[in-house]
Amino acid sequence: MSLDYSDGVAIEREILKAITEANDLRSSTPVGLPLYGRWAPRYHLCPERSNLFRHLNFQELDVLELGAGMGGASRFVAEEARSFTALEGTQPRLDCLRARLSDLRNWTSELGNMQDFNPGPKFDVVCVIGVLEYAELYIEAPSGEAPHSWFLKHAASMLKPGGALVLAIENQFGLKYWAGAPEDHTGHMFDGVAGYSAQKTPRTFGRGSLRDLLVRAGLPEIREFYPFPDYKTPHSMLSREFVALNPKLSAEIAGGALLRERPDEVRFMPETLALESIARAGLLPEFANSFLFVASSQVESATCDVLFKRTEREGAWHYNSGRKAPICTIFELSPVPTVRKQLFSDRWPGSRSEEEVGIQWRPEPPTTVRVEPLVASVLRRHSYFGERLPFGNLLRECLKAGLDRWALPSGELSPEAFDATLVNAVQTETGFDWFDLEWVLREPISKSWYVLRNVLSVWNDSVILAGSGAKTARDLYESLCSALEVRPDLESDLQKESRTQTLIVFGITEAQVCEAIRLRIDAKIKADAFPRNPSDEQVLRSGSGESVETLRELAALRRQNEEYRVQMARRVHRLASSAGVALHKIPGLMAFVRSVAPKKKGGE
Repeated sequence: MSLDYSDGVAIEREILKAITEANDLRSSTPVGLPLYGRWAPRYHLCPERSNLFRHLNFQELDVLELGAGMGGASRFVAEEARSFTALEGTQPRLDCLRARLSDLRNWTSELGNMQDFNPGPKFDVVCVIGVLEYAELYIEAPSGEAPHSWFLKHAASMLKPGGALVLAIENQFGLKYWAGAPEDHTGHMFDGVAGYSAQKTPRTFGRGSLRDLLVRAGLPEIREFYPFPDYKTPHSMLSREFVALNPKLSAEIAGGALLRERPDEVRFMPETLALESIARAGLLPEFANSFLFVASSQVESATCDVLFKRTEREGAWHYNSGRKAPICTIFELSPVPTVRKQLFSDRWPGSRSEEEVGIQWRPEPPTTVRVEPLVASVLRRHSYFGERLPFGNLLRECLKAGLDRWALPSGELSPEAFDATLVNAVQTETGFDWFDLEWVLREPISKSWYVLRNVLSVWNDSVILAGSGAKTARDLYESLCSALEVRPDLESDLQKESRTQTLIVFGITEAQVCEAIRLRIDAKIKADAFPRNPSDEQVLRSGSGESVETLRELAALRRQNEEYRVQMARRVHRLASSAGVALHKIPGLMAFVRSVAPKKKGGE
């Protein structure tokens, strides 16, 4: 069966051009960064794609990828593997993939449909990334066999004894779908949750169904990992074992990853809060947005020993891929885990920041994870449930504690305060404390800049912003400065923040950062980001450009107008009666009175 999927001829040409013009093709490099404002280029080129695999070890293994696309995920595997073979179904995508791997020498590629592919030599690992869901459209399975089941059996037949199938796919019952996100392939809300159409369509599976498919394919030994926000652009990876040991921490890590991706679609609930409840109930594996399953026919094998070498004592990983020095935060597999940070590579010498730009990456040594409540999480809950007074008190008290803790005699704050933001704060029995203070300035930080950095630290968190009661982030900055008796200096603070971010983040200029911050701090904060009653939900589902708050006001005005109409009708009726006028002889007035008069029971 031929394959005809495409992101569009013009887009695929753009992507190929970006790859061929790139000076650095490595998996940790944002190739074609200026194109990331559109989904397709970002999906095929961004370094987050490789985060799906970074916890696995492909060294000394022979790897095949079925449906390798344009090499977004393949690049990392090819960098590590002994040999890499790519099968892709369309020529434009294969051209992009070949360009992305052009500086490597350990790979081969073929054009074709996987059902016609019989490579001969077997592989240690077969990767199926975002492909299985299309089996119904592109696989002609033997009579009596489902396309998805046949696909996995055929993929398993290409493995060496003890080899592993690495499978990534969306979860049919992912939390984002319950929150109102359209199904990734059909574009319609609740298609997967409701069980899909009977027509041929891309089709995903829940955790249990996916495991059953793998078992029937002869791969019963399954290791589970959960990428967040999903497998396409994962910022965090959680193992099943880690989630079982640390449900609260798992929800925090996953929630942080969700906040890095700002969804354009309507959401009917804050997924960050829902994750906390789901994790406490032990259900996070069932509601993860995507799965990464590694399945084998054997409990123990040489291949799996190599593949899981990096996961022997590690259980969760969080990635900052867009930095000049990409960083991984690693959580040990333990009930009270230790956390540490490490660079992806030596791409950025640590001395450069200190000598040239006045800021230093100085990660804390391996330390035990804080178990106290996160201030951001408490603020989020206060906000969602309309607890404005405790929200405001906690917000001001946390910032005041930071200003007091790092105060210098000069009236400025210690350089260590740079990273002491709301998202790095915990609420202790005696007050507040901060963790993960990895960036340190060489010079003191002004108090107003500290306030701005705290506001910016939550500018992706629509729940917290809504709870502030401010109309914009600029208003929030100014009101906090006033409450904390700090003199605002927004223009100076913007320049400092923009200059510093260009030293940390890859491929941006100071002017670009400054403009982006200006747009964000002046954007209207949605006071009604999530519906709390059925009428609000109907408004959000309608796609109306008006906010729920505005439409509530309009509804109140309509009710008030209707009350006035009823009162007017009653007065007309009374006046007519007192004057001895028969209303039916004045058709206009009679029609008005009847239009607002309440009907009697029984239709009389």
